[in-house]
Amino acid sequence: MSRIEPLTAAEVAELDPGIAETVLWLRANGFDTIDSGDGYTKFRAGDAGCAIARPNVAIVAAPDQLVMECRRLRALIESTGARVEPLGPEEGTDVEIQGSYDPGDDGALILLLGFTLPARAVA
Repeated sequence: MSRIEPLTAAEVAELDPGIAETVLWLRANGFDTIDSGDGYTKFRAGDAGCAIARPNVAIVAAPDQLVMECRRLRALIESTGARVEPLGPEEGTDVEIQGSYDPGDDGALILLLGFTLPARAVA
């Protein structure tokens, strides 16, 4: 697990309120988050744009570490008592993890869907 720089106060203020604690927890656990949404704040504000209608966090990963990081994320999420479900044919309310690699820019991303941090979880 690499050290991830903390977000600035201005960056924290830009996070959707329903996902901010989850983003900070993921970063404290070594995940380099780059985008997120709580699934409702932007919709209520009329600024949905490309927003996803459920909690989501995008995480950067090294391409050669993508599968390992997806497994590490799953273990961390399940340590809170949540269950990560297999991807299904329909978008639902399950907690899901998707890992993808783009050979065009040699980049890897992990998308965490449907999870917000329970109050009992700790870093």
